[in-house]
Amino acid sequence: MWLLWTAVSTGTAAVELWVSPGGNDADSGSREHPFATLHRVQAAVRAHPARGREPITVQITGGVYRFDAPLVFTPEDSGSEAAPVVYRRHGETPVVLSGGFVFDALEWRPWRDGILRVEVPRSIDTDQLFVDGRPMPLARYPDFDPAAPVFNGTAADAISPERVGRWQDPAGGFLHALHRSRWGGLHFRILGNTQTGRCASKEAGRTTGPRSRTRSFVSWKTFWRSWTRPESGIWIAVTACFSSSRRRELIRRMPWSKASGSGISWKSGARRRRRCAG
Repeated sequence: MWLLWTAVSTGTAAVELWVSPGGNDADSGSREHPFATLHRVQAAVRAHPARGREPITVQITGGVYRFDAPLVFTPEDSGSEAAPVVYRRHGETPVVLSGGFVFDALEWRPWRDGILRVEVPRSIDTDQLFVDGRPMPLARYPDFDPAAPVFNGTAADAISPERVGRWQDPAGGFLHALHRSRWGGLHFRILGNTQTGRCASKEAGRTTGPRSRTRSFVSWKTFWRSWTRPESGIWIAVTACFSSSRRRELIRRMPWSKASGSGISWKSGARRRRRCAG
């Protein structure tokens, strides 16, 4: 399969197709009239009569290219050894391939407890939010601390019975734990809780860290019985990746949170922004 990606444009090609974020997929794909998406230029390469007989170069103008579907390359995209297909950045501006989507002109409305909310389509499902190009931390306990070396903030009472017992509908959040030797951590998806203040999780916690070159797991039972003892010296943080509007214990501590796939909540102490990407 003769398909190449290179960083910088050099020389000329027998066949050139152009793509630019400011282009138009209805245009010809020439330098003066570039396509707008990599999916469109990919289709043009596949259909080009010179493919496999003459070199084809796709000149990618710098900028952000957003995808609503994966860009998949197969042998159908290749050329030949003598006439390869090359995808190449043109110029010095970085090329960014993003699966995110942009929210423009959002109408934030007061909700409760100093929280603003905005409705978004239910089909949108994301655990990342960028505002003016900066990533925003999810709802979490303790509050996000950029200076904290472990998980950007941990708390001894993060999963105390008193705190966990107050959670309402915590399923979908994550528990992050780092043991006292500090060479690896565990991450559990929270499935629920009990009125007596215990988290519920049937998943094994995945170990991460410099010594975890192979995947290793710790069962929830082993974690709860051994790691959560006071003498274990564990660091713990909790994030609500799919935060329900009822999970006020975490929501009131958030920069942002998602509510059941239909809305985004924002802490009112933050300056309102008009351009968000998820």
